[in-house]
Amino acid sequence: MGKYEATVYMKPFCSWTSGVISVLEKHQIPFNLIDISNDVDAYREMVEKTGQYMTPCVDINGHMLVDVGGSEVEDWLIEASFKSQGKEHDNC
Repeated sequence: MGKYEATVYMKPFCSWTSGVISVLEKHQIPFNLIDISNDVDAYREMVEKTGQYMTPCVDINGHMLVDVGGSEVEDWLIEASFKSQGKEHDNC
């Protein structure tokens, strides 16, 4: 699937966050969790980066997915993988 790293802005006990984490683990993508529920600075950082007030927001290699669940993250990963494969084939 390529070399990805992710940062997940989240709240504990959020079912959408659980789905995002499951997808990242499934695809063996290393990730950092940032709990915004009790961290005002982390919350401000998320809002500044995304313009979004809802979680989870996921930064994958600089591409921000906002207010997403696991299925949207997986769809993006699959699409990004196909795009990178296409670019590799173009250079042959």
